[in-house]
Amino acid sequence: MLFTVLYSLFLYYWSTNKPFNLSHKVSIHLKLAHYFSFFVTGIIVVLFINYNIGLRGIWTSRIIILFFFLSGIFFHLIAEKEAMKKWEFWYFKGFSFLPVGISLFTFIPFLGPVIVFSILGQLFIPVDKIYYEDDQLKVQTRFVGVLGPPQFEVYQKEFIFEKRITDYNTYWRYNIEEASVSYDEDSTRIKLKFGNDDKMDVLSFETVD
Repeated sequence: MLFTVLYSLFLYYWSTNKPFNLSHKVSIHLKLAHYFSFFVTGIIVVLFINYNIGLRGIWTSRIIILFFFLSGIFFHLIAEKEAMKKWEFWYFKGFSFLPVGISLFTFIPFLGPVIVFSILGQLFIPVDKIYYEDDQLKVQTRFVGVLGPPQFEVYQKEFIFEKRITDYNTYWRYNIEEASVSYDEDSTRIKLKFGNDDKMDVLSFETVD
């Protein structure tokens, strides 16, 4: 509630006083960069949801997504008004209220905070731990939600992309200590060593290239 009130007051103060404005040229360039990041963000989301493919690197996709949201939220406040068409003015003005909408969503009992903090966690805490990484593979665990354990994943790298070739939700009960990878002619063997005093101390599986 405090954040909602303070941010709303900030929007009102800035919109009324306009203490800082970008130049017309910079405003145009920032607007075009926002639209480009919107286009790339859409491609990233579609590729990952449908094909488990993302841009290579932990932060690459997230930086683009963050830029899209942050540029949309603050553009109305810092850009020159003449750099926006009428529909763009209302688009960016509406975008500036996105944090208010998100904060109000958290007031939904239980479900609201779980969804919001899970999404923010996936955006700002992309990796729980990386166990192995080379030029071809990355073996890691990833934060998936405030109520769920980290998810074990294996990514295969290709040029500027990486594809999630497998993920397992059954390993959360094991304490993974280390991972090793060996490459054969037609397959890849990933061996996981668990620290728990359990029946399964070492687990091996193969992924076909």
